[in-house]
Order: sequence, then structure tokens, then C-alpha cells
Amino acid sequence: EKEKELNDSNIKKSFLVGDLTFGLGSHSKEILKNFNNSYILGLEIDKKIIDISKKDSQIQNYIEDKRLVINHSNYVDISSVINT
Repeated sequence: EKEKELNDSNIKKSFLVGDLTFGLGSHSKEILKNFNNSYILGLEIDKKIIDISKKDSQIQNYIEDKRLVINHSNYVDISSVINT
């Protein structure tokens, strides 16, 4: 049986993805690029890495478009991040 490809055309609703180890955002950028109806909540514990990632023009655009939020926190604190 042919494997069904996951892409923008067969996902109708918007969806939120948690990138709990955001780093420089390479995985998040791929999701946002390939799925126009996706939103990312990125968590990163290292403030210096966040500052570096925010210099990336793609990251800046996704933040400006309100499709990406990067939170300076540890993934173990996900429940408190979501509830704020």
C-alpha cells in the first residue's frame, strides 16, 4: 500500500505544535514552511540560542506573522507556560 503523504492539502484545520527543544529552530522552520496552517510554541532554555535564532530572517517573519512564539523556558515547565 502506498504511504499517504502528509502535506498542507490533506490537513484542513489549523494546528499547534510544541517544539520543546527549539534550539535554532530548524525543525520548526520546516513545519511552518510546509504547513501554512501551523503554529509553533517553541521552548528553549538557553537565552543565547534564542537571541541567535531570532536573527534568522525566516524566524523573524514567522514571529511577526504570529505563527511562532519562542519562550525562554525548560520543556519540563510546559504546563506552566501553556497556562500563562
